[in-house]
Amino acid sequence: MKRIIMGASVLLLAGCATKSYPTITPLTGFEVTNMSCQDLAMEMAKTEEYEAQIKQEGKLDIDTVTGVLIDGGLRNAFAHDDAKRDLERRRESIGLAISAKDC
Repeated sequence: MKRIIMGASVLLLAGCATKSYPTITPLTGFEVTNMSCQDLAMEMAKTEEYEAQIKQEGKLDIDTVTGVLIDGGLRNAFAHDDAKRDLERRRESIGLAISAKDC
C-alpha cells in the first residue's frame, strides 16, 4: 500500500513545476489606445522588473534540485521558457505601441 501511495505521489508531483515564474500578457488594444507615452515607458520598466524576477527565479536552489530529481528538470525548464516567451511578447507589444504613438 505504501508503494502505491508513493508511486501516485511521484506521478502527481512529476506533473508540476517546482518553480513559479511570474507571467505577463501582451498589451490589449484597449490598453494601447488609452495609454500615454509615459504610461508605455512605465510598462516597459515593469517588463524589465519581470525579466529580473525571471532571472532570479532561474538561479540554482533547492527547487531546481527537486525538479531535477522528480522529472529531470523538464517542467521547470518549460515554465522558464514560457515566462521568457510571454515577456518577449509583452515587450514587443509595448514597442509596437510606442512606434504607433510616435513616442
